[in-house]
Amino acid sequence: MASPLRTFTDDDADRLAHDGFVILDGFLGTDDARAMRAELEALLERGAFRDARVGHGASRQQAKDIRSDRICWFKVDRTDAVGATNDDDDDGDDGVVPGPAVRRYLAALDVTRVAIARSCFLSLAHIELHAACYEPGTRYGAHLDTFRDDTRRVISVCYYLNEEWHDDDGGFLRLHTQPPQDVAPRFDRLVVFRSGTMLHEVLPVRRRRFSTTGWMGAAR
Repeated sequence: MASPLRTFTDDDADRLAHDGFVILDGFLGTDDARAMRAELEALLERGAFRDARVGHGASRQQAKDIRSDRICWFKVDRTDAVGATNDDDDDGDDGVVPGPAVRRYLAALDVTRVAIARSCFLSLAHIELHAACYEPGTRYGAHLDTFRDDTRRVISVCYYLNEEWHDDDGGFLRLHTQPPQDVAPRFDRLVVFRSGTMLHEVLPVRRRRFSTTGWMGAAR
């Protein structure tokens, strides 16, 4: 199983508990992160990304004033060594089979899942994952990653694949802490936070921005 270059430590667990989030830079390494970016670009060219929607279940709908990115869900069945799966709340399909680079990321994410569960005393048996593409002018308004009637998502993880990202490019992840924290979507950076309590948003983007968002929590 692939392991992350930047592992989740007990000190990270303390920061997660105290600050509500933790940043892990250099998570996969340059080569694997570039390969993953290339896979996402190929999926975009293939038409695998579609307009994201907001809401849950029958209430899902497009709301460009709230969320204007495009997303691609990944499907990894329970027989896979990673043990990840997908709960497609946005698009109502089964997602795409991940390529080798995304599978390496999922494997590293699974190692991180085990470390977070151990150090934070959490039950994390399930992973969901999708990629997001933000074009210039797009954003995602403030939200939580859990729905009122579904508390399976416990930990959120955002991973960024944007080389030479500058502050003028926008697209910060704003975490609504006190005071708010703006996190740049820099290449090979993983941000970890609590799904049900951390209000967050993606500020308007000025150049194409790729990321993945995953959720760890209870199995169905």
